Amino acid sequence: MTFGAVKYPKEIKVFGKNIKKLRKAAGLTQQALADDANVSRKTIQRIENGEYVISIETIFGLACALDTEVSELFLPVKLNCR
Repeated sequence: MTFGAVKYPKEIKVFGKNIKKLRKAAGLTQQALADDANVSRKTIQRIENGEYVISIETIFGLACALDTEVSELFLPVKLNCR
């Protein structure tokens, strides 16, 4: 997937790496996280690889599935707004 229309591709990749870190810390497979968050395993794979811009609904589902606060999903994402 290309990031032609995406304004923050680096931040999306950092977000994906953070999801992967949290998933592994929780001892979950991609499939288990997908099942708990009500998305496909392919979606989890694409999120973790920074290839998918997710919806707020998916963010909430991931937070619930990972038993964490929504804000934790974004650490250490810092936007470069310039």
